[in-house]
Amino acid sequence: MAKIEILLEVQLGEYELLNSKLEEWKKNPGQEWLTMADYEPWQNALKALEEAQREFDAHIATRAA
Repeated sequence: MAKIEILLEVQLGEYELLNSKLEEWKKNPGQEWLTMADYEPWQNALKALEEAQREFDAHIATRAA
């Protein structure tokens, strides 16, 4: 469970960073667009979190059977 908590914190941090970049862009729409380099850390953190959740669910399923 600690792994999921750590990954949740990482994903939340990446989300907040991406969101702050988006809010900054909304204030100054003439500036450079967000790029994949801005988006990828959040996406990678989300994928890691989803994988950990699947592992945890599988673990729970074996214990419940």
